[in-house]
Parts: sequence; C-alpha cells; structure tokens
Amino acid sequence: MGGKSISMGQPLVSIIMNCYNGSRFLREAIDSVYAQTYQNWEIIFWDNTSTDSSAQIAQSYDKRLKYFLSETFTTLGEARELAVRNAEGEYFAFLDCDDYWHCEKLGQQIPLFQDPDVGLVYSNYWIKNLKRKKISSKNMLPTGFILNNLLNNYSVGFLTVVVRREVVENSPSFFDTRYDIIHDFDLIIRISVKWKFSCIQTPLAYYRYHSNNETVRKIDQYIKELEIWIKENQSNSKIGTQKSFYRQQDVLMYLKGVELVKKRKRIQALLCFYNLSICVEKFKLFLIIFLPKNIFHLFKLQ
Repeated sequence: MGGKSISMGQPLVSIIMNCYNGSRFLREAIDSVYAQTYQNWEIIFWDNTSTDSSAQIAQSYDKRLKYFLSETFTTLGEARELAVRNAEGEYFAFLDCDDYWHCEKLGQQIPLFQDPDVGLVYSNYWIKNLKRKKISSKNMLPTGFILNNLLNNYSVGFLTVVVRREVVENSPSFFDTRYDIIHDFDLIIRISVKWKFSCIQTPLAYYRYHSNNETVRKIDQYIKELEIWIKENQSNSKIGTQKSFYRQQDVLMYLKGVELVKKRKRIQALLCFYNLSICVEKFKLFLIIFLPKNIFHLFKLQ
C-alpha cells in the first residue's frame, strides 16, 4: 500500500480521525483540517459505531473525507490500526474529534521531512479546558535521536505528530493493539529507536482536557498497561538499557500513589512515595498525600 502524491510535488498526508460519539467538537476539528494551508491531504474518518450525530456531521463534507463505519466497537488502538490500513498517504497524522489544529500545522511540518533520516515531526501544543489554556512545554523540545529524552520526559503530543509511512512500511502492524491507552506512546518510543525526530517549537495544535479524555476516564487501565510495557521493555536491548528508562517506573509509582489517595488509601500511597526516586513526582505525591483534597486541582493539567 504505497503512498500517493500530486504533480505539484506535495506528498499526500493521511489524517486519521477516530470517532465514538464525538459530535460535540467534531465540526471544529474537521474544519481545522479543511483550513490547512497545505492542501494535499485526505481524512480517514473511522466511526467506532457512534450513536450520536457524528456520522451525519462527517458525511456532510466532500470526498476528501473518507468515511468508514466499524462493524463492531473496538478499543482506540484497534480502531486507529483499522483506519491506518485504509490510508493512502506518504505521511500519517492523527487528530481526535475533540482537538483541532492551527491552519499552518501541516504547511510547517511537511518540509522538515526533506531530511531522509527524519521519521517523525511533532510540535508544541496548547492544553485547554473550559476556563483556561496553557502551553504544553515552556522548554525547548528535543530533536534528533531522542529516545532517552522521551523516556526521561515524554513530551510528544500525539495530536501534533506526522509520521513517515516508511517508518512502519514493513511492520506487521502500525500500533500494538494490545494497548488501549498507551498504544500511541508505545509507537512513538519504537519509532525513536531508529529514526530522527524534528520539531516545530511553537504550538500548532489544541488539546482539549476534559472528563471524557481516554486517559482521564481510564486511568486504572493506563496504569495497568504502563506496568506491562515497563516489564516487557526491561529486557529490550535498545529501550531498557537507556539511562532514563527508570523514569517510567517513577511515573508509574506516582500515578499509582495518586489513585490510592483518591481511594483514601494513604498508607498504601506512602509505599509508592518511598519507592520513588528523588524527582518532581516524589514532591508532588508528598503534597497530594499530606495536604487537603483541593490540592488536586493544581495537578489536573499536567
């Protein structure tokens, strides 16, 4: 399944949009693609058996949006894998139905693939809720071969990535569909083992943080999957040997501790605290354990 391009030399970008009852913000998300200054793209719209008006909204656009209805409801990882299999582009990008892009996103990112060693381009982005927005990273985002950087501080927003098809052309699958929540994290780490990353440092996308986000609703599943991922990659000669691999264990301990506090199991949360190395998560967990409940609002947009 090779990539297509047009005579003007602009490669085709396949934008994967997975939707399950996402009508609330859907039109704004799709419109942000149609507003792109870079115009050689297709939307692969995968409807995961929605029961709201998502299908009607998606099918109101022209043929550049290719609508697919899943036969059955699947996990997000499986749905994205099925959508990718229908994509024809030389590059893949991903946009969820509650997020949206800056109009220059693709126009600024695609030229960075002129370096044949670059397998993925990402950017900074805004995180917003109903009350405010903040920039995802105030620091310079890493570029080049950044596996160790990502293990130390995972900074790639999946809504910002553009991936070269060649990166996964010979792989049996794009995503590891065993993972429901962390399939995107796993993909990014695997790509970073062999390929350079490039980055636009200014924000080019908007991520909506709300109670229906997958990682918010399924935090217990996130913790379980991260624990499995850590165990499986400890013996990986490319990933487990990185000096920052231990940081994922710190992230896991922190998340476990926070959830235990929410369940009023502070003694068990203290065990997570003591198992943490000296890091910012240890300080944050200490505050969460010992300060009043309303301290949680300080950490909601992390």
